[in-house]
Amino acid sequence: MSGTSRDGVDAALIKTDGRNAVESIAFQFEPYPENLKAVISDACDIAMASKQPFASRAIDYCEKLLDERHLAASEALLTRSGVSANEIAAIGLHGHTIAHRADLGWTWQIGNPAFLANQLNIPVMSNMRNFDVMFGGQGAPLIPVFHRALFADTSQPVAVLNLGGVANLTFIGTDGALHAFDCGMASALIDDWMSRKTNYPFDEGGKFAANGTVDQQALHAMLDHPFFSASVPKSLDRKDF
Repeated sequence: MSGTSRDGVDAALIKTDGRNAVESIAFQFEPYPENLKAVISDACDIAMASKQPFASRAIDYCEKLLDERHLAASEALLTRSGVSANEIAAIGLHGHTIAHRADLGWTWQIGNPAFLANQLNIPVMSNMRNFDVMFGGQGAPLIPVFHRALFADTSQPVAVLNLGGVANLTFIGTDGALHAFDCGMASALIDDWMSRKTNYPFDEGGKFAANGTVDQQALHAMLDHPFFSASVPKSLDRKDF
């Protein structure tokens, strides 16, 4: 998958029973070159300007480039781990979210599962976010389930804060029940600011932030956003702020 931070594709090889046990075997990161980041940004702008998914040559072109990155990440992961394709039960393809409108009942990810399946001869599962929204969810079903498996042997309750492009919070109750939702922005806004105001794509080590001061007026204006007073579960798109 690749998240709202748009820095590249993450591929993880795991062994799991699909419920409570998870073992991490290998990890591969396939970074996006700057020109691809720009293509993804344009695709997101096009998608978010619509009230529903639609046919677009620009988005199709973006998906083609992403498919090549998905394949490269998958092949590199297998090579690094020394595991052959015929040992893999399934690939879970999240794709890249170019628009997320759970408030309107839809979410849009690009990434062609058939291309990956045909190239690697491995079954590919996809459209997880679409199905989650279809059944009344907010379109991010994977992270909370992973968190529950990750902390299965830990005393409960547990809260997990995940800081990606958007921040999300998972609460695992004593009975294993899950409550999860986006709770605000994270690195996406910082990365955007860094790209526009500096020669750096992100604030490495928080050095810029550490030398700054909080703009209280801007902070209070953002905290007045109706998202924070909305009841959970709830979710955000990169452009909501």
